[in-house]
Amino acid sequence: MKQKRDAQETKEKIIQAARDIFAKKGYSGTSVDDIARVVGITKGGIYWHFDSKLDLFIQMLESGYSEFMNLLNEIIAQDSAPLAKLRQLFTTTLMAIEEDKNF
Repeated sequence: MKQKRDAQETKEKIIQAARDIFAKKGYSGTSVDDIARVVGITKGGIYWHFDSKLDLFIQMLESGYSEFMNLLNEIIAQDSAPLAKLRQLFTTTLMAIEEDKNF
């Protein structure tokens, strides 16, 4: 159980490091070695969690998209007027773009 939790924590650290590095250097400018160095693991450790750099990139995007969609779905599920929901959706989206440097 602890090993599974540790593996998930490492995977999340890899995704966060990848998000930061991809945002700064772009996809083609980022190497798996760059990400491994930031996380403090070997390149093989990255490949234990992800099949390729592209797989890591896709999972990183899916992770961010999923978090954002959960936030928007909470707004949609609220019991409020449609126009109020729409305003909150736009406001939340704009705030996410402004506050998250990697958005």
